[in-house]
Amino acid sequence: MGAKQIIMNRAWGMKSASGMSLSDCMKYSWKMNTLYTEMNKGVVKLEYVKLDGTLVSRKGTLARNYNGSGKVAFKVFSNPFLAMYYDIEKDGIRTLDIRYTRILK
Repeated sequence: MGAKQIIMNRAWGMKSASGMSLSDCMKYSWKMNTLYTEMNKGVVKLEYVKLDGTLVSRKGTLARNYNGSGKVAFKVFSNPFLAMYYDIEKDGIRTLDIRYTRILK
């Protein structure tokens, strides 16, 4: 399956799960694809809002065997807005919601 097809399928999943417009879901799907691509290349700085409302900056990656931690998978949950990554600063696997995440360059 090509990247565009994956993005479109994810957007439709987001739309059916949330009732948001397809346009908004396409934006989030492209954002998740960008995050996935950048994290596969190396370390990415990102900023997101936690459930308690605090703004957090983190460095994350999907790079395999980062610091000997083993394989990190980019898991997409039944909630299509959630994704998993390896948090370098906290040395553990974390989950983020793409709607409240900003990729910093």
